[in-house]
Amino acid sequence: MRKNDDTVETPGAVPIQVKPVAAVAQVMTLNPRDVVPLFVDGRAQVTFAPRRGETKQYVLAANSAYYFGQAADGRIDLKQIGLGDDRASAEGRTLPGRAATAPSAVIPVKILVDEEEPARQPLWERRLRQRVEAASAVLDQYCRVQLKIVTVGTWDSDDATNDFFATLAEFEREAKPFPAQLAIGFTSQYQVVRGRVHLAGTRGSLHSHILVREWSQHITEPERLELLVHELGHFLGASHSPERDSVMRPVLGNRQAVRKGFQVRFDPVNTLVMAMVGEELRRRRIQRLADMTDGSKRRLMQIYAALAPTLPDDPAASQFLQRINRQTRQLPAYHDIPVASER
Repeated sequence: MRKNDDTVETPGAVPIQVKPVAAVAQVMTLNPRDVVPLFVDGRAQVTFAPRRGETKQYVLAANSAYYFGQAADGRIDLKQIGLGDDRASAEGRTLPGRAATAPSAVIPVKILVDEEEPARQPLWERRLRQRVEAASAVLDQYCRVQLKIVTVGTWDSDDATNDFFATLAEFEREAKPFPAQLAIGFTSQYQVVRGRVHLAGTRGSLHSHILVREWSQHITEPERLELLVHELGHFLGASHSPERDSVMRPVLGNRQAVRKGFQVRFDPVNTLVMAMVGEELRRRRIQRLADMTDGSKRRLMQIYAALAPTLPDDPAASQFLQRINRQTRQLPAYHDIPVASER
């Protein structure tokens, strides 16, 4: 069976119908800035009304991203985002099971704090559980991947270390994920500094460790959630995005998250990437990026190659591309987030 991951972004409310070849039609209304992944087997046809009394239909290509925009005549039209698409990518991948019935993938998680955490365990555990659960809800919305906390713990960070990447490497050595798949560490090792600093990091897609700084009293809980979701996006293959309201923008900490009505959101291209990785987790239960199907790897390489020129000074997309291209277990350079700290 073939798998389509099609993502549609709209500038205004647009009622649509998506009809897979061999399944019941899905009817929905997409509101402004909505980014919605559609999981179907085989080809699917989307129907919408560009204006009252008219209908328009398109057959969607597999593993592609789309958006609704205005055509030259002022009518709403569906447009595909160019991501190195070719005939092979349009046909999709062969995956076991069915897209509609496969349950969300569940990633077992271990959360840890270092010895610098000032709160007692019942307090920090409740705070971090709530944050991870909120992040899990965001991931489930965009790619049907959930996080399940199976255990908590602590580790001792080196007080003499003031380099974030050295602390990340130490966390990887000292804190084992078992019995979970993913260890998320929250360190209070550092003092507040001015300017841009690295507030979170991981080595890349489906890597076993994520480290987040927890120290600053100047960062609000919504900003902390956005920071965690950004790093979890990298865990699921998301690269940095040029879209200013995407959680995957290269620099966070611009106070967006504290605005009224703010919602953590992914951009269409990274939603597509995470949906593809999520389907491999849901339907094939992979453990590593190297375990993905050849069709998935090839399509991801096309997407990362298309993303790289959009942020020429940012290495994230190129690093993801190199990692897949090498087809080895060798780890790439760190993926990190420089975040402007509050003064």
